[in-house]
Amino acid sequence: MQRRSKLTLAVAVALIALCSLALRKTARAWQAPAAGQNPPVAQPTPEPDPVESAEAVALVQAARDQLSQWRSVSATIIERVDIGDRRFRAEGRYIAGEFPRTRLEYEVTVGNTVGSLLEVCDGQVLHILRTIERAAPDAPKDGEESSGDGRKPVIEAVRRDVQQILRAAPNARNAALPIHAADLGLGGVPAVLAALEHAMTFESLREETVQGQAIQIVQGRWKPDVLARLNQQMGSALRTLDGFMPDAVRIEFDRETKFPMRFAYLQRASAERKTYRPMLILEFRDVEFDVDLPADTFAFQLPPGVEEGDDTAAFIQLLQGPPVAPNSGGTGRGG
Repeated sequence: MQRRSKLTLAVAVALIALCSLALRKTARAWQAPAAGQNPPVAQPTPEPDPVESAEAVALVQAARDQLSQWRSVSATIIERVDIGDRRFRAEGRYIAGEFPRTRLEYEVTVGNTVGSLLEVCDGQVLHILRTIERAAPDAPKDGEESSGDGRKPVIEAVRRDVQQILRAAPNARNAALPIHAADLGLGGVPAVLAALEHAMTFESLREETVQGQAIQIVQGRWKPDVLARLNQQMGSALRTLDGFMPDAVRIEFDRETKFPMRFAYLQRASAERKTYRPMLILEFRDVEFDVDLPADTFAFQLPPGVEEGDDTAAFIQLLQGPPVAPNSGGTGRGG
C-alpha cells in the first residue's frame, strides 16, 4: 500500500499533458522481462479504424508552425484530472521561449497534501523539482492535544540533458516515444502537438463559438499501428493501464491565433453510444505572445541542501525500449 500512496502523490504532482503516470508505467512494463509470451489484450467492441481528416491535420500542422513564429508565449495553465477515484484541479504558469526553453510551475492540493512542480529548461538541461508536504493541521481547540504532525516536505530534484535526449529520440524504438515527448517541460506545447500528431489519427474538424470566441475543434484516436505495437510489445501488462490510458484526444484552437487553448484526453463512456468523457483537461488562459521575458526566466537554482540526480540515461532507455531480439526464425509480427 505504501507504493500505491506514493503513486497517488506522484499523480497529484506530476500528471502533465498525456497522463504521465500511465506513460511511465507503460515504459517500465515494456522494459520488464516477459514471463513467456504474454497474449495480446482483447479489446472490447473495437470501433472502426479512424479515418484521417486532411483539414484537421493541416490545422494541427499550421498551429505548430505558428508556435515557432512567436518569440515567447506566456499563459496561466489549469489542469483538471478525473481518473478513477482521483479528482483534483491544479493551476500554474506556462512560459515558453525559443525551443526548447520552457518554464512550467504547478501547485495542487489533494486532501491534506500540497504538491508543487517546477520544470525549467534553459535549452540544454531540464531541471525538475517536486515538492510534497502536508498542509498545516488545524490548531487544537481548548482541551485538545496537538496532533504533532509536523513532517518535513519531501523534495525531489532531477535533471535531464535535453540535447542528449533530442539526439537519441530519432533512434527510439519505443512506441510510447510520442507520448513521452509530450511533456510540457520537455519541449512545451510544440512537443505536445508533435507527439499527438505522431500517435493519433485526427479524424474530425468542426468550428464553434464559445463566449464570443471562435474556436476550431480537432478530435482524434490512436493510430492503429501505434496501438497494435503497444498491444504486441506489452501484452497483458497493458491491462494495468485501463484506468489511465486515453482513448481519444480533443484539441480546441483559437481560430485567430491557432494557439491550442485546450487539450482534453478522453475515455470511452459508452461503447454502444460511442460517447467519451474527459479524464484530463489541460487549459490555457490569459495567453500572451511575444512578451519580453526577464533574463532569469529560464534560470534554475537548486534549493539549499537538496541534491539533484541525473536520470538522462534512464529516460533515454525508457524512450528506446527493450533491445530488439535477433530473428530466431519465428513467423514475424504475429509471434
